[in-house]
Amino acid sequence: MRVASDSGRLPPVWNVRQRDPHFVGRDDELVRIHRALRGAASPGPAVGARGVGIVCAVGADEAGGVGRSELAVEYAHRHHGCYGLVWWVDAQTPARAESCLLGLAAILVPDVTGPGTTVLRGLWAELSRRADWLLIYDDVDAPLDLGIAAPPDTGHVIMIGRAPEVGRLMPTLVELGDLDRADSIRLLRRHDTRASEAEAALLAATVGDLPLALAQAGHFLAGTGLSIAAYLRRLDELHAPGTAETPGMAETPGTAEVAGTAEAGGAANEASGGGGLPRIVATSRAWLERDSPATAEILDGLALLATAPFPRVVADGVDVIGGELLRLGLVWRDVAEIRVHPLVRKWLRAGLGGEERRHRALRGALRLLTLAGRDLHDGAEVGHRSHLTQLEPHVQAVSAWMDAAGPAGAEAESAEFRRLTLLVVDFLHRSGRYEEGRGLSGPVRCRWARDLGPDHPDVLTAAVVEASILLDGLGADGGHATEAGFGGAPAPAAGPAPPAGSAPAPAATAAVVTARMLLTQAHSRRLRTLGPEHREVLVVASSLARAHGEIGDRAEAVRLYRDTLGRQRDRFGPDDPDTLRSAHGLGDILTRLGEFAEADILLRDTHDRRARRCGTDHLDTQTTAFVLGVALRGLALPCEARVLHEQVLAWARRQLGHEHPRTLDAALQLALDLVALGEVGRGRDLFTEVIGWEVFGWFDEPPTGPGTWVPRWAARHRTEIAKLWSGG
Repeated sequence: MRVASDSGRLPPVWNVRQRDPHFVGRDDELVRIHRALRGAASPGPAVGARGVGIVCAVGADEAGGVGRSELAVEYAHRHHGCYGLVWWVDAQTPARAESCLLGLAAILVPDVTGPGTTVLRGLWAELSRRADWLLIYDDVDAPLDLGIAAPPDTGHVIMIGRAPEVGRLMPTLVELGDLDRADSIRLLRRHDTRASEAEAALLAATVGDLPLALAQAGHFLAGTGLSIAAYLRRLDELHAPGTAETPGMAETPGTAEVAGTAEAGGAANEASGGGGLPRIVATSRAWLERDSPATAEILDGLALLATAPFPRVVADGVDVIGGELLRLGLVWRDVAEIRVHPLVRKWLRAGLGGEERRHRALRGALRLLTLAGRDLHDGAEVGHRSHLTQLEPHVQAVSAWMDAAGPAGAEAESAEFRRLTLLVVDFLHRSGRYEEGRGLSGPVRCRWARDLGPDHPDVLTAAVVEASILLDGLGADGGHATEAGFGGAPAPAAGPAPPAGSAPAPAATAAVVTARMLLTQAHSRRLRTLGPEHREVLVVASSLARAHGEIGDRAEAVRLYRDTLGRQRDRFGPDDPDTLRSAHGLGDILTRLGEFAEADILLRDTHDRRARRCGTDHLDTQTTAFVLGVALRGLALPCEARVLHEQVLAWARRQLGHEHPRTLDAALQLALDLVALGEVGRGRDLFTEVIGWEVFGWFDEPPTGPGTWVPRWAARHRTEIAKLWSGG
């Protein structure tokens, strides 16, 4: 990344990777892009006047390989003098696009702090005051889902993605297909200066004119020194892998990174390089297997990872991913990231037919992940959060492959990978990404129970974290409880049924029933092996008490909380974090029961102790302040409640973001405080401003699936929200 024009040539703000020294052709397309972006004397009033989409031509494989990204890189380098700012945005997912844009914001608006949405609003405001910028959005699958990361209405935008979707935002579409044969020959001869025009023509006729296939062949020739004639013999000798995934490595339903764009469809057709690229990839892989089996294992491991970039991994001072892989063009490296082209990944995966190679691929992927995560120990630290953000999609992908491998994958899974997986689950939980956390923790728990036994500490930890995700994100799974226990065993009785009339909404009931089942099992197993006074037993007991309260059995919740809190105070002291967690939980249940006076005393004490121990800005301190505010309103002290909830809302917006569940909770309670103070209109306005839409026409079953968290959160709180419109 360049933030100062020390070369005198590049823009002051620039993060575009180096141009491909072998780039050929595409002159007409480069002219079209330039005319679309710079044809007017000055930028128009809307992005549409300056937006260009680069897409695959009709009939080409949507996974790419036609050089869309390289065309954008080439354009940026050729015309950098037109801009004061050129920024590359990895936009395969909205989260990754936001992360890239936050890097730009750190340069342009360093004084704007807070959650990502706040910082990006500051960035867009800054860009709206200037028109000398170009943003390049790469790998956009769904432009309309970018949200706050969508490009603003000034400056220039290049968007690389799928034709129908990109065309909705970018009026000018540049379609790319195979190269002209003359350009294919030029490209091969740039890679291998020894090749004659006739030899290059023969190779191009054999492998096709897909730029990716030609580049792979060229890198192989340059990296190995093999002649084109010898290379052609190798291509003929080696059969390409089949287009269908082998049964042992079938795609896992519902796993986006595993069953994503790169894996969609069958073989690419001959016109788009399908006939040549599979053989080229297989030939390069066979060369590695002969010369460096360990490197071949790493390559297969990379094929099992997600499509997201992977951080560079250094072991004993040496790049684990580098050397031959870079020379053969099978991976490419930015400053701190490694990437594998989706089509290269596709054909590597298609070659994982034998059990031994599949096992080695899993071993390679697990080695990469454990090396990349070896220094992580806490997802709450800023640096670790950033690293976990990078590793999370890869842990998700490999975990899905482990599930598909069945018992055969158990031998490869290490304690270090289990530790990293638990860190990722905890990270998703802390981030409010409850659906993704549950989607990872549930299968992981069942797999570990099968392979390690239901009493293994990692199995029990996974169960407790999964239950916490369910309790914090009630209904996040759409309300479908599971009747299976650990490892698929029948679930034991989850405790007494809730009192009549006290059960929560059906979706919440399903989530809490599952959580209580998990915690009941974890508690009984830990109690049997560790004894009633052990810290881990008491931690699970505290969580189980919360589950009883959420399901409506609040008398049992109070009993278990009081028993657990007494034991923790006696054994660990009143200021111990686990003791304070139970004290907070008891105060919360008492508040729900309307025992506001006792709750007030307990929560004030807990808040003071947490503030002294952790600081006023700590999540635990703010969580207790939130519940204390509810108790104060119950004691007819809405002014004090309002002060607390204003502080909590400001903190949540600053630290967690505007759409985090805790932010929404704080906004709702502050709105109710205003209603209690007689400011009904202000309460309604505050709430609708935060939630983003008017509240009307709710149905009994809230929507499910990605992107529907906010309405489902609102459905859970509909009784409280209704008070805003009934005057309290």
